[in-house]
Amino acid sequence: TPWIPQFHEARRVDLIVEQARHADILVILALPQPFQFEEWVPAVLRERPELARRTLIVFNQVDTIDTLALFARHGFAASFKENAEQVARHGIDPRNLHLACARLPFLLGGAQDAAVAERIAKLRKVLGGIGKLVEGRPESDFRTRMLAACDPEDGGLGAVRRRLEELASGFALQQRAREAFSLARVVEQVE
Repeated sequence: TPWIPQFHEARRVDLIVEQARHADILVILALPQPFQFEEWVPAVLRERPELARRTLIVFNQVDTIDTLALFARHGFAASFKENAEQVARHGIDPRNLHLACARLPFLLGGAQDAAVAERIAKLRKVLGGIGKLVEGRPESDFRTRMLAACDPEDGGLGAVRRRLEELASGFALQQRAREAFSLARVVEQVE
């Protein structure tokens, strides 16, 4: 669900909705803060209720979280719980909520000079600090997801990738079965 600044807002929504109508999996990127669906999301999920099970919401940029307010009354931990309740009301599987710092693997995967190495070191330090704050908290779904997002090697994208693979493999098997069935009918007609 990209931000497309060169398109007028209405055109952006039209482009996204058109793709969502045919999508196998919907991935929504959000900032780590209280979350609200754009109006098109509930409309698409009403139109295609089966897509809710294959909708991922990735709260990215966890490196920007205010660590002083992380566990405060209105901090990200509290808003994550509210966010999870909201998406559950739309039929989205709680396993499809993820936290990530996509900037880290992006930097790790590219060319590295001294400036990039310095940015990587800073990101790892920030994520390490957040991880230490979270480690001291009781076991919870939030704690598990936040610790994954603080992984110094992939910033939580490994968990996102694994979930996408799970969802895609289930869908791909169904799709392959349909294709095989169609192919069998074509072969029968040719023979």
